[in-house]
Amino acid sequence: MEKREIVFQVLQGLKPEVTPWGELLAPADLTGSTWEEKSQFWQQYGAFLVVEGPERPAPQDTGLEIEGRRIWLDEWGRFFFWWEDCPLYVEPAVDFLRWETTINWPEATAYDYGYFRRWRQESDLFVFALLDGPYQLASTLVEYTAFLNACENNTEKMGQFWQALGEYQLELARLAIQAGAQGIIIADDFANQLGPVVPGHILAVALFPVYDFLARELEKDGIPVLLHCDGDLRSILPALTRTRLRGIQGLEWACGQDLGDAELVKLLGNLLVMGNLDPGWLEGNISPKEFEQRLAKVCAAGRTLPGGHILATSSGLTRRTRKEYLDLLSKR
Repeated sequence: MEKREIVFQVLQGLKPEVTPWGELLAPADLTGSTWEEKSQFWQQYGAFLVVEGPERPAPQDTGLEIEGRRIWLDEWGRFFFWWEDCPLYVEPAVDFLRWETTINWPEATAYDYGYFRRWRQESDLFVFALLDGPYQLASTLVEYTAFLNACENNTEKMGQFWQALGEYQLELARLAIQAGAQGIIIADDFANQLGPVVPGHILAVALFPVYDFLARELEKDGIPVLLHCDGDLRSILPALTRTRLRGIQGLEWACGQDLGDAELVKLLGNLLVMGNLDPGWLEGNISPKEFEQRLAKVCAAGRTLPGGHILATSSGLTRRTRKEYLDLLSKR
């Protein structure tokens, strides 16, 4: 049976004999940067799926610098500089109170979807498309303090903004699917180790309906939608179970979210979990023997989940991931 068929079975609610494994992210330092190098890496370590985002248009070099760091301009009109591999935004691109007229909508066709086609045609891996979610986009388009204030004090307007961003992301999702993507992961980090940054009741009424909209629209074409979010999600899981999302990518073990916890399993309902391995375990924070023990425990707990389990770290591999731990993972 092809690896993608095993992932497809799990997403359908079936229980194949083997638990599939795959990661949300992995740096080029680890996998290589070309398609051939990435393919060899994922095949070597026994992945069942691959996650790719549409390739974004190249940012423009503004010629400006801040403390010796070059300032770039992206397709949304956000000025940023690179900090390690992450963009740090230095000026808001959107005036929230006038977002309808100040936002710069990039052309969906300006993104490159070629990787989806190649993974689909030249591998047996299940192909997920990774898209920025409405919360994540809004929090980087609008000045952050103004964003948080609007979430609590102008919730209806923020909900309209999130809905518009969701409709835009639906257009990107459909282009990714046309190119070969078989599932969608929405990346929306609205929580930290203490729980949601914005009160959960606000997310439930203004943000989660956008997830429900996206999931229902893509469900019509048989496309499952997962939500990635870091942090402690336990307080908002009941609200997420009321959407048509197929599952959660994440569930940080370090936040006390252990799949062996009966209360957590109850909160998850029929949501699939893709995750629950701590990335630090694969960086050597625990011994290989302890890693094998914890890996076996997560796999065993995952097998009992009503919604199913795809083995993964909660947030992806890192530059510090050690290949001897990946070897143990591939031989589980």
